Amino acid sequence: MSQNNQNKVKPSNKEASSKSIKERQKITVFKEVDELGLDPYEFRVYGHIARRGDCFASLEKIAAICCMSVRRVQYSLKVLEEAGLIHKEKRKGRANKFALTYPSKWLNKISKEQLERIRQKVKSHRKEDDDAASTKAGNKIKEELDG
Repeated sequence: MSQNNQNKVKPSNKEASSKSIKERQKITVFKEVDELGLDPYEFRVYGHIARRGDCFASLEKIAAICCMSVRRVQYSLKVLEEAGLIHKEKRKGRANKFALTYPSKWLNKISKEQLERIRQKVKSHRKEDDDAASTKAGNKIKEELDG
């Protein structure tokens, strides 16, 4: 055996597996995604989904990992979905599955202005949902008081 082979130290299994985990968790962000004008929350949720490939996590889990509220995650997911950057697969009785769409589906089809219109649309729907929930809760309280 040569002198060089005797002096080589093999990495331990822990070191080898640690390296492979770090390598697997790396993601590449397309220039177009970076320059699209996503807000920090949308970009963070996009990165979370990108790192996982297919994301089966609950909204609560995504919120905890991304350090934001569940409501902010819902809003960001809706904007990303409406913009065509991700797609959602509804799974009955389980958390929805989120995955990135191929860039060819959205590349050169969405501008910063269109993204802002999508945000406004999602915000207006969110406000309508909040108003409807408040009205429903108010009506229930009124019924209880009247009844």
